[in-house]
Amino acid sequence: MNTETIRIPVRDGEQVSAVLSLPESDRSPGPVGVILAHGAGNDMNHPLLVSLSQGLVKAGYRTLRFNFLYREKGRKRPDGQNLLEKTWASVYQFLRDHPRYRPKT
Repeated sequence: MNTETIRIPVRDGEQVSAVLSLPESDRSPGPVGVILAHGAGNDMNHPLLVSLSQGLVKAGYRTLRFNFLYREKGRKRPDGQNLLEKTWASVYQFLRDHPRYRPKT
């Protein structure tokens, strides 16, 4: 498994941390990447997300775990719905559009 820590722009110069995990070989079952988001009380390094990511990568899928902005800022209370959705959209667009990371079609 190849793992890389990256930063993804969300808004106004703010970025979120993310961990991209790729299979050792390109035996992906198709143009699929799985984005994993943490719950309100956790972050992207929660053991459940890490384990799920590892299992998916072993099965040939690319995974991307990320933190929401409120966790980046050390807060426990989630951001508002609009910002949560904006963060999701930014992470999705990053994976979809980045020539090095996007799932192959």
